[in-house]
Amino acid sequence: MADPPTADPAVEIRPARPGDEHDILRLVKALAAYERAPDAVEATAESFRDHLFCADPRVYAHVAERDGRIVGIAVWFLNFSTWTGTHGIYLEDLFVDPEVRGTGVARGLMRALAAEARARGCARFEWAVLDWNELAKGFYRRLGARHNESWEVWRLDRAGIAALAAEGDAPATGGGPAAGDTPATGGGPAAGDTPATGGGPAAGDTPATGGGPAAGDTPATGGAPGGATRPA
Repeated sequence: MADPPTADPAVEIRPARPGDEHDILRLVKALAAYERAPDAVEATAESFRDHLFCADPRVYAHVAERDGRIVGIAVWFLNFSTWTGTHGIYLEDLFVDPEVRGTGVARGLMRALAAEARARGCARFEWAVLDWNELAKGFYRRLGARHNESWEVWRLDRAGIAALAAEGDAPATGGGPAAGDTPATGGGPAAGDTPATGGGPAAGDTPATGGGPAAGDTPATGGAPGGATRPA
């Protein structure tokens, strides 16, 4: 089924602004529920406000607004490719309220991010999709995106980060890694080329790019096993 070329004229796609954080959290939680991880969201409206609307933000969002109500979100950040030598956009979450799916809202949000990527000179626009979300995959194929089958997403959670970082807290004993102890990790998507997957199964935690798109329109793209753009 083809996606509507344009969104409902009553829907405005715009950058998020202070005051949107509660609706962003609402839709992130809806995405987490769609991705079968309803209790995984640790974010709060305050944490979204502090990160999205600070003096030097590292994460951004676009929203779709209809009749004064936010009905869709796209949360994203910049990554970097050592191969292209420039930044790219990584889409963390894409979600549209079920009642407005099939009207082109998801495509409108993706088009807004593509325009942002073009304006910033980005070479890539990437996201992850949960392996079971065939509706989302179909939606992305219709956008012209392709699946990178050569790369897997890997993650350290908070406990893993703490454990690895703690290794550096022990007294140095000399020796150092011998040749071959350090695996080569270059030669492919670097710094951001491998989709970032957020902090855990849940909206925005696992590959996700949209909540269950109805009529093939809106894929869930939050971060957790279940959405559409990130592998758990």
